[in-house]
Order: sequence, then C-alpha cells, then structure tokens
Amino acid sequence: MCGVKSANRDAVELWVFDPNMDGYGIWRFKPGATEAAKTEFRGGSFTDEIPPGAVRPPRIPLPRLIAEVDELPTSRAARDQFSGAILLAQNGRVRFQKAYGLADRALHKSNTLETQFRFGSMGKMFTAVAIMQLIERSKIDLQAPIGRYLKDYPNQDIATKVTVANLLSHTGGQAIFLAPISSVPRRRCAPRRTMSTFLASDPPYSRLEVAKPTATMASSSLDASWKRYPGSRTTTISNGTFSNPRAWSTGNRPESKTLPRRAVGYTGSGTGLKSAEDTLPLNGTAAGGGYSTVGDFNRFMAGLLSHRLLRRETLQKLVAGGVKTSSGELARFDFGETVPDAGRWIGHAGGAPGMAGTLQHFLNSGVTLIILANRDPTNV
Repeated sequence: MCGVKSANRDAVELWVFDPNMDGYGIWRFKPGATEAAKTEFRGGSFTDEIPPGAVRPPRIPLPRLIAEVDELPTSRAARDQFSGAILLAQNGRVRFQKAYGLADRALHKSNTLETQFRFGSMGKMFTAVAIMQLIERSKIDLQAPIGRYLKDYPNQDIATKVTVANLLSHTGGQAIFLAPISSVPRRRCAPRRTMSTFLASDPPYSRLEVAKPTATMASSSLDASWKRYPGSRTTTISNGTFSNPRAWSTGNRPESKTLPRRAVGYTGSGTGLKSAEDTLPLNGTAAGGGYSTVGDFNRFMAGLLSHRLLRRETLQKLVAGGVKTSSGELARFDFGETVPDAGRWIGHAGGAPGMAGTLQHFLNSGVTLIILANRDPTNV
C-alpha cells in the first residue's frame, strides 16, 4: 500500500504499487459497520492514474526491452533461480526467443524452445475461447443458467442462478481452491465425477472461501473447471480444439504418460529443490493440468488476432465483456487486464508448485510476451 485515494464511511480506496507490473492499482474495501465488524475487500484493478506526487516510469524502446528481457533470466538462470523459455513478438514477428536452465535435472537435460511446460491457469484461455466458439454457433447462451447444460449439477441453487457469464468472469460463487480434493491421485483422477461428488457433499458458501454470484469477483479454479463442460452434451469442442497432436505440442496427458519433451516441474529452492509431481493440478481440468510451448502459445494468439479462432465481434465481447456486480462494477471476463501506460492486454497467467507462466498481448503496441517455466511462480 502506498496511500489512501479516497475514504468515507461506506468505502475506502487505497493506492497500491506493484513492482512486477511497474505500475499502480486501486484496491477497494467496505468498512465494517462497527469497530468489531470485518472489513470487506471489494476488488481492485490496475489504473493509468498515478497518486499525487508520483512520477510515471519512462517508456522503454523495444530494442532496449528485448535486451532487458534476456538480461534478467540469464542472470537468474546462472544462479539456478530460473529455468524456462521466453518469446517476445511484435505484430506477428518474433523478435526474441530463448530457453534457459534444465528441463530434467536428473538427466542434465536442458530446456529448449520445443520443451513442453506445464502452464496451470493459462489453460483458462483455451476454455474461454472454446466457450465463445460455442456461443458463435448458438450452442450456448451467455446468460443461460449452467443447469441448462449440466443437468446433473448437484447444487440446484447454483444450477438455476449462476450463468455461463458468471463462470467466465469468476463471479459464480464456487470454491477458490480445490483443497478438499487435493489429495486425489493425479494419475487416475476423473475430474468431473470427482468435482460432482465434492460439490454434492460440501456445497459452496460453507467452510470454503467463496464469492456469492454477482456479488464480487474472485479467481476460482472450480468456476474455470465447470465452464469447460457446459457444451459437453451438445458439441465436441473442448480444450482438445487447441491440442491437435499433428500440429501442436499442447495437451494434457498425465504424468503416467512419458513425453520426452515435457519438462519436469521443480518446487522449492537450493538444497530443498524437488520434483513437484505430487502437487500438480488435476489432470484434464480447465484450471490446470495442461502443457505447451512458447511457440504454440504464440500461434494461439496469432489465431485469435487473425480471427481464425473467433470472429472479430466475438473476440471483442470476450475482451470487453463481463458481469455487473451488486456494487455496480463490471467484473470483466477473465481474459486480460489493463496496466498503466501500456493499456489493455489480453491473455492469462498461471502458476502452481513447479510451474509458472504468462501470455500477454498488448493491444496498443502489438507486443506479445510469453514466459513458461518449470519452477515455482516465485522464481519467475
């Protein structure tokens, strides 16, 4: 926190500075009615505004940016603090790409540009685009309750009130983390059946941290996982749309399948560094369990921008659309953010023990940045 932007009895806005984004954001809170009452976090967002007296950081020319993109990971890789691959493109032209560190420490195998990295929540992009493809084909209605497509959904209150748009904007009220089923063996998990059982026995709004429908926005792995399934009874489109083995290096095969180009994920640091296999996201869900290369993600973004994956108006709906919350704010669909000076970017980040990554395409400059790593998010 770096200061108070505004404050009254009903709302407090705080300035925050994120050194990773090199910019400012505004975090909003609702004070409790009494001193003993709990303060409620109402969300936050990055902004082009800056606090009074602050100075905007200077713009970096692209040639210097390319040099600096290489400098930091090279230095961190030399200290065994980073391993992965980076690609930077502008207007479809690759300007920089390089791999760092080891894909398999036991075999002393180096990462390459063809290494397949686990990407965690970056898979939510594929799910969102697949859902929008179904909307284009009139297979799904954004405003329809999810019970229309998930006839066996165990919580009827959710099934009749939460819409597909809620899932795309993470305002569906589902659990933020899959902690109750985190011990399910990754090698043999059947995600949909497992989640159905979990939701039937431990529904939302109980002991888990949740966001009630349309009340606020909270990134939810269950929201993202369920939104993979609405069209499952009306079409075959799924994450497989973007993982044709003949053309792509992207997929979600489990660790029981040996893939010679897939990196081993490592968690921890120093002498405590170890394989993260036991903590991998559940295989097959839209909130994790997939792997890809920096080149595939670049081709995916090129397919979006050329409107081969989505029509222009549909992509605009995904980028600019959202759900109005009870406080009157727009909870955008989960497909990017706005950062100071650089403007709107589209894409998504992902992270879990032993994996980290991000894809950001900046609409104003045409710059695309892709980072994939087989280390913890704190090492990226």
